[in-house]
Amino acid sequence: MDSIRFTLFPELKEESDNKAYLESYIYEDNDVRPGMLIVPGGGYDHLSKIESYHVAEFFFNKGFQTFILKYSTAPLGGPHLGLKPLSEITRAVRLIRSMSDEFKLKDGKLAACGFSAGGHLIATLCTHPDFNDKAADLSDVNPRMPNTLEDPYDDISSMPDAIILGYPVITMTGPYIHESSVRQLLGTAPAKEDLDFMSAQLHVAPASPPAFIFSFTDDQSVPVQNSYMYAEACQKAKVPYALHIFSHGSHGMALSDGYEGRFTSEETACWPQMAIDFVNMYL
Repeated sequence: MDSIRFTLFPELKEESDNKAYLESYIYEDNDVRPGMLIVPGGGYDHLSKIESYHVAEFFFNKGFQTFILKYSTAPLGGPHLGLKPLSEITRAVRLIRSMSDEFKLKDGKLAACGFSAGGHLIATLCTHPDFNDKAADLSDVNPRMPNTLEDPYDDISSMPDAIILGYPVITMTGPYIHESSVRQLLGTAPAKEDLDFMSAQLHVAPASPPAFIFSFTDDQSVPVQNSYMYAEACQKAKVPYALHIFSHGSHGMALSDGYEGRFTSEETACWPQMAIDFVNMYL
């Protein structure tokens, strides 16, 4: 399974601003297939390897043209990221859609699968389809952002056709936050409007894509209530969703197949096929 790398913002001249990229895994035959964008977690301070290549290989072997988003992270205690990751995933989806023919996407269809902070990034994307317009109204969470540039893909949708959220971070307010993700994105003293903007459950709308959500009751990193919040928001907005809460799991387990000694059980190992069955209804 060979990959091709695509820089997301070639128009940015400074290397420090231009580290985000896509890795694509495309079948060599001429058959068209739906796409799957993989967005790994890592608390916005690193990108989980087990939630990247291993997951991409799985979906590729299941018949998807597969992509991994390598978005910006920041070291713990370093400068906060602000809107940069959201700018990057917005550009990533638009870039993939702009190259539907080259990537041999079936009817241009694209799903996205994210874990933990990667799930938050997908959920934020899917609840702010007009992000480039709204970003200018936010307080100064990060003054130097790629989305301030003229975007050649502005007329292309940044909305996936369906999403998979694995033990996701959803809210940035209230008692069920993941404190590290809040700090990495918004700093130590974020404004209320920025916390609200990044709390995906507050912005689910009828146009938000169908969502497959899974988590487990004993998650010690991201409270399971985050998954409940997104499902409840989908219910209110009449967005199709499936919510699966397992009694036991391990944060960062990815496919739950024991890869590299990670957690596995018959209970949670069923989620990947369940998720595929769900998203295929919309692809």
